[in-house]
Amino acid sequence: MINTHGMLTANQEQIFQIWPFLADAPPVLVDWLPWSHTFGGNHNFNMVLRHAGTLHVDAGRPLPSLVGETVRNLTEISPTMYFNVPAGYAAILPSLERDENFARSFFARLRMIFYAGAALPQDLWTRLEAASVRTTGERIPMTSSWGATETAPLATAAHFLIDRAGAVGVPAPGVEVKLVPSGAKLEIRVRGPNVMPGYWKRPDLTAAAFDAEGFYQPGDAVRFADPADAGKGIIFDGRLAEDFKLTSGPTAPRSRCSPGSMSRAARSSSATARRPRSPTSRVTRWCAPMWSARSRNGTRRIPARPSASRASCSCRTHRRSTPTRSPTRATSISASRSSGAAPRSSARSRRNRTPR
Repeated sequence: MINTHGMLTANQEQIFQIWPFLADAPPVLVDWLPWSHTFGGNHNFNMVLRHAGTLHVDAGRPLPSLVGETVRNLTEISPTMYFNVPAGYAAILPSLERDENFARSFFARLRMIFYAGAALPQDLWTRLEAASVRTTGERIPMTSSWGATETAPLATAAHFLIDRAGAVGVPAPGVEVKLVPSGAKLEIRVRGPNVMPGYWKRPDLTAAAFDAEGFYQPGDAVRFADPADAGKGIIFDGRLAEDFKLTSGPTAPRSRCSPGSMSRAARSSSATARRPRSPTSRVTRWCAPMWSARSRNGTRRIPARPSASRASCSCRTHRRSTPTRSPTRATSISASRSSGAAPRSSARSRRNRTPR
């Protein structure tokens, strides 16, 4: 499939609009996810570039022989946001529960826990939440959302507090969602600036991927979290065709990704939706506007959420905090805020010099 520069930059703008706290301080990530996958590459790596953050490349993996490296890296480096698949959280949870030093480091600056690639079992959600409360005295917001490689990848996001696993939110700013009855399920279709133009040199596949109105058809099903209140978002309801999903991310027969967001105070754009209807009724349309504004010097800037909303929430996701640097054995890559600057590695890793 084709990933355009416009798709990727639009998606990062959408992410910033639903997570305006990214403007408070550059994000610090400790991440093992492969850049060849849309979650690790288009979502996480590009987010670090967009906000001049630091990405520490974790050599660990959610495997018995490699998870120890992840624990060591997260003990040395306190991330501000943490992204992983459910299998990754299952791998580090035993260490979080028995190693107080590791837990203190992991939660020290953490403003958000994000899972994607597969559904997070509720028992993992409960244990993660309990670990954060035991260590910090407060609940660290957890979230997810829905999308695909073809949507760059985020398409819906739960940019409000959720109390259990499963919710994938409402349309991201600028995204239109169409819910089409398909048997006993609702098929989700999307249209927006983050959606691919088609498949490379495969006009046949491109034609089959879009409906007559230009909505991309990923073949996924969703249901409303609350049929009486569309504002509570949707829940992923599997594929229209038979398949299964692993906690490590892959699905059969196709791979699907679901990134996300959180927190009631981060509810930045008021998504509008018609009242949900039963799966046997007409098509439901759903969309959220993108924000656009100009700062005094003419630079395009996304407004922060209303100050009243910010003041009403005291969770650490919406507090200002300036991360401090930590020494690390992991490879790190930093992005400069100045335009056109090349990424640079940490003092402990190889320096890649880019000719000017």
